[in-house]
Amino acid sequence: MTLIAGVKLPKGVLLVSDTREILDDTEEIVVDSRRKITNVVRGVFMGTSGHESTSYVANILRNCFYNASANSDFSREYFHQSILKLYETVSDMHFTRRHQNYPIGSIIIAEYVKESSSFNLFHAGGLSGFTSFDEGERTYVIGSKPQIRNNVKERIEIVLNNTDKDTLNIKNIYINVAKKIQEYFQQEAKDDISVGEKVYCTYVTQLQNQPASDTFILSEDGLYVSVDPQDNNDNIKELEN
Repeated sequence: MTLIAGVKLPKGVLLVSDTREILDDTEEIVVDSRRKITNVVRGVFMGTSGHESTSYVANILRNCFYNASANSDFSREYFHQSILKLYETVSDMHFTRRHQNYPIGSIIIAEYVKESSSFNLFHAGGLSGFTSFDEGERTYVIGSKPQIRNNVKERIEIVLNNTDKDTLNIKNIYINVAKKIQEYFQQEAKDDISVGEKVYCTYVTQLQNQPASDTFILSEDGLYVSVDPQDNNDNIKELEN
């Protein structure tokens, strides 16, 4: 199981995920350092939940598009279409081969668009499938159980609504927001053994109109720990401070 939140802030988009991996049949904890957010192309991060195939697809997309995204003729529209088409194909195979009625999973995408100097937060999958992106919300939460997702989203929205615009525009406010989300994860999912207390965070922003990001871990007690943003291995490696 997984729990991932995406939040669109004035100066960037924050993704926060738990890092626990368990065995589905026994619920035995495998690791507490599993990466569930992938830097697919420059300025775009994708969080995946559900069946393990969702993370495989994210890595396929990274392998196909990451280097190409530096080229001047990179088509964002084609990239978006490719995401939906590939996930829809894998989702169809999931239903056909496994004879199961539950969805393959969900994805959240955080994106900086250089051409328009804008930020996007997309969601797709779940019961809605992968025919199009949902981009009408400021906050999305995927993974875990519906009640946990709804409670976490509601609490995030409350704290955002109670924070004035000047504060939300502070350069490093995303770290404080990430710590709040971690707190909500820990409280709402305390009885869900599949969701760990440590979180992995990515923040997509811009620097002189170029994509920029911060990638870090918040330990169980909320301590900020740097992570190599270029490391895309399954298991997260913390940097020495």
